[in-house]
Amino acid sequence: MANTYLTRTFGSTPTMTKFTWSGWVKKSKLGTQQAMISGYQNSNTGQLFYFTGDDKLAYYAQAGGVVKCNVITNAVFKDTSAWYHIMLVVDSTQSNAANRVKFYVNNVLKSYATTVAHALNWEAYL
Repeated sequence: MANTYLTRTFGSTPTMTKFTWSGWVKKSKLGTQQAMISGYQNSNTGQLFYFTGDDKLAYYAQAGGVVKCNVITNAVFKDTSAWYHIMLVVDSTQSNAANRVKFYVNNVLKSYATTVAHALNWEAYL
């Protein structure tokens, strides 16, 4: 099957301090990076929600080539026969940095192995 994806170009840059992405995902490969959603203003500013090469969930954002957020789960996802309901919740307006990025898998909040949280009121690029 060919790689397919949805793309959208905004007429102007939206202000995005909060957003949620949710979807059903079935892994087809193990040990490879696989993106679910990404958005970039340019090669140095953007974000990516993906499975890492070691089969963990991660959300990464940078601005001007500087890492602004890097969150990676403790959980490893290696079941290629299962469907996962995955939700990414970003709210950079939260005063507690630990609440600014959350991953839910099958309605369970996941813990993180690595956390560099968004700055307060950081704006996403989707």
